[in-house]
Amino acid sequence: AEDIYFLFREFYCKYVCFVNSIATHPNSILKLCHLFEEALYRSSNKLSNFFSQKGWDPLNVAFEWLMYCFMGFLETEQQFILMDRII
Repeated sequence: AEDIYFLFREFYCKYVCFVNSIATHPNSILKLCHLFEEALYRSSNKLSNFFSQKGWDPLNVAFEWLMYCFMGFLETEQQFILMDRII
């Protein structure tokens, strides 16, 4: 169990800690939010229009997902696949 803790700590410090900071760093949550909005509007006009018609801000829906790297929102196997892609 101790080895897992140090592995997770290293992963968190290298990849996730930037997502939990509001900064101009290229890996910060601000950059990730901008990337999310840009990708949404470029890839899905139907979804973008749906949010606009409802008066919803897509970032308000997705911010927690991004901030917590989808922890608690994805099944465990999907979470591991996401972490593999991040690394």
